[in-house]
Amino acid sequence: MHSVKKTRNGNTKSRIRNKILSLLMFGVIILSVCTLLDESKGVNRLNDQLDTNEESGEKQGSFLETNFEAGIGSPLSSWYNNSANPIVINATATGVDANNWTWARTQEWCREGDGTVGNPYLIANITIDCGGFGNGIVILNSLNVHFTLQNCTVTKSGSGGDYGGIKLENTSNGTIIGNNCSKNGGSGIYLKSNCDSNILSYNTANSNVFHGIYGYEECDSNTFSHNDVKDNVYSGIYLRLECDSNILSFNTADSNADYGFVMFDKCDFNILSDNMAYNNTDHGFYFNKYCTSNIFSHNSANSNHKGGFYLNDYCDSNILSDNIATDNDQSGFVLSIYCDSNTLSDNMACNNSANGFQLNFYSNSNFFSDNMAYNNSAYGFYLIYNCDFNTLSNNCANDNDQSGFYFDDDCSLNILSDNAANHNGQSGFHLSFYCDSNTFSNNTANNNHENGFYIEDNCDSNILSDNVVNANAQFGLYLNSECDSNIFHTNSFYDNDYGIGIDSSCFVNHIFFNRLANRIYNAIDNNGSNYWNNGSIGNFWSNYVGDDNDRNGIGDTPHEIGFKSGIYDMFPIICLGNFITLKPAEKTLEIGALRAEIVWPLTDFVLDAISYEIFKDGVLIADGSINRSTSEIKMNITGLEEGEFYYKLSIEWPFHVTDIVKVVVSNSIPIIEFPGEDIVYDTSTSNNQITWSFTDVSVNSPTYTVYRNGQSIMVDVACNAGEQIVIPINGLEGGEYIYVIELNDGYGSICTKLVIITVPTQKETLDIFPYLFASILGAVIFVSIMIHGLIVRNKARTIHPKDMVSTSKDIVSHSNDAETATSVKTDSDLKGEKISEKQNLPSKKDVKTIPKEKSRNQKSNKKKGSGANQK
Repeated sequence: MHSVKKTRNGNTKSRIRNKILSLLMFGVIILSVCTLLDESKGVNRLNDQLDTNEESGEKQGSFLETNFEAGIGSPLSSWYNNSANPIVINATATGVDANNWTWARTQEWCREGDGTVGNPYLIANITIDCGGFGNGIVILNSLNVHFTLQNCTVTKSGSGGDYGGIKLENTSNGTIIGNNCSKNGGSGIYLKSNCDSNILSYNTANSNVFHGIYGYEECDSNTFSHNDVKDNVYSGIYLRLECDSNILSFNTADSNADYGFVMFDKCDFNILSDNMAYNNTDHGFYFNKYCTSNIFSHNSANSNHKGGFYLNDYCDSNILSDNIATDNDQSGFVLSIYCDSNTLSDNMACNNSANGFQLNFYSNSNFFSDNMAYNNSAYGFYLIYNCDFNTLSNNCANDNDQSGFYFDDDCSLNILSDNAANHNGQSGFHLSFYCDSNTFSNNTANNNHENGFYIEDNCDSNILSDNVVNANAQFGLYLNSECDSNIFHTNSFYDNDYGIGIDSSCFVNHIFFNRLANRIYNAIDNNGSNYWNNGSIGNFWSNYVGDDNDRNGIGDTPHEIGFKSGIYDMFPIICLGNFITLKPAEKTLEIGALRAEIVWPLTDFVLDAISYEIFKDGVLIADGSINRSTSEIKMNITGLEEGEFYYKLSIEWPFHVTDIVKVVVSNSIPIIEFPGEDIVYDTSTSNNQITWSFTDVSVNSPTYTVYRNGQSIMVDVACNAGEQIVIPINGLEGGEYIYVIELNDGYGSICTKLVIITVPTQKETLDIFPYLFASILGAVIFVSIMIHGLIVRNKARTIHPKDMVSTSKDIVSHSNDAETATSVKTDSDLKGEKISEKQNLPSKKDVKTIPKEKSRNQKSNKKKGSGANQK
């Protein structure tokens, strides 16, 4: 019985200890897993927080950007009504109560700042009703400090040109932003005398009695942007008297009773870009009196009651590009009265009630290029009154109600080239009243409702050459009223009702080398004094019926000009010079091609002894002559370098037959082939090597260079395409080596290939530490589960009814309390309770007395009966 009792007591202690160890083991495992999960969640929370901060930053940036664009800047709080006392600051004022910036900083309406660039004085959120007297805000003589006027509303200033809602005088470095200066008796914002380097942006200046924004007398280097000026009695933005180097951009001038934008009297070097002027009573943009070297770009002038862009009176050397003038009541672009040396390019003038582009009164040496003028009610381009030495090239004047290009009243010595005048209501090109010595070349005049070219009223000594004049309703070219000594050569007149017409009053004009194939008559000449040849060659006539028995390209009999007898072309051209039967296509060659040539096949109708020349990129490289036995012209093009080349064949027939062939020479990159992957070999082996080969369309003594770990080991070794390149790699010590081959095909194309060679120093072993750690961890978990199972099974055995007979009630009660305690205590609590448990366990002496007490208890229990036992 003693042994049984001792065993039961030991089982109880063992059961408690095992359970504690099991719980500790599971606690460690669970704690580790939870820690990992918590770290993961922490990272996610951190990332979420960073994303939130970033999104918040983006929203804040967007807010500030939006406010700046709206003219608000940083948000300000209250508004200050200062109507009874307009603000006047004189930066140079001294003495007691001087209204300088030091005084201003003490006022409620000057909210912050110290006048520096980074911290300007700030006057903001003020409302001023001037009541019809004086100015709202005035800043005088402020040249050395920085200040900002922001979000102020100023109205009802005094009447007259010297008043404004906001007025700066002799003042610089101010920023006027987001203010509303409307309904003032003077101008909305007024800059007077030496106001430089100020910024005016996002302001509204509407319905003022004078101008919306007005700069007067030497106001330089200011910036005007994103301002809205409309319904002012005078102009939207007006700069006057030597206001230079200002920038005006993204402003809108709408429905002003005078001009949209004005620069008057010696305003130079200003830049106007991306502005809009529409529905103004006068011109959209108006520059007047000695305004030079200004730049206009990307501006729009639409629906103004006069013109779109108007430069007047000695406005020279200005540049107008990429502007649009549409639906104006007068002309789109006008240069008037001694406006010289201006450049107009890439502008568009359409649907205007007068002309697209107009030069007036001694405007000389201007340059017009790549402009478009269409659907205008008068002319596309109109030059009138002594406009000389102008150049018009690559312009387009189509679908205008009158003529495409019209020169009137002594406009001479102008050059027109590569222009198009098609589908106009009158003529394509029209010269009238003493327009002399003009040159028209390579222009197109097709499908006009009257004539292609119309020259009238004493226009002499003009030259028309290489123009294409087709399908016009009347004449391709008509000379009327004393137009003498003009020269017309190498033009094409096809499919017009009449090719060329000459009035009886026109003398000594020269017509030769022209092609004429028209519907009714090729030519009408009412005066026998004109020359239809140059003394050796005349014109090609589609209705010529003579022969060329000597095969020199000239008809054997003269051609009689139609409509009036007795007028002849003495040397009619019988061949148009279409000698080339098939024009060669563009050629693409590989560099180093052994044989390459261009071949021009010729017809069997070749005249005798016609010379030709061949040019390469404009440089003469060959010449010769052809005759009736010549079947082709060849040009050897072997040996060209990589690039693009243009070969031009020019046959010197009167019509200058030409053909251009483009030759493209390319250099293919060589392709290196490597049959295997990266190489691993043992130091005990031999015959280790890298084998490369390459292919290329063309080579010129190719070479290769081999690098090992960045150092060259073989340099410029000769090789051939298709042959193997073998590189020995024996004798390497253990380690990793990078071999690179660099191949040059001899024409400049280079390619590379890389191989990694690995030479192990010993048998590589697998790093088993991660797997060992995972196995140990799995074993620990498995053992913990097994221990837990054994503890549960042991517990079942411990509380079996047969074993309960020898168990003391006090010990059982003590054990149960211990189990309960251990299930919720921490490690430190468990240690304390183990000590307490030892103190409370019965001593050896007490154990010896247990049987007696048990015996007495058994006797007592027998008396109490089964009910007590069940309990």
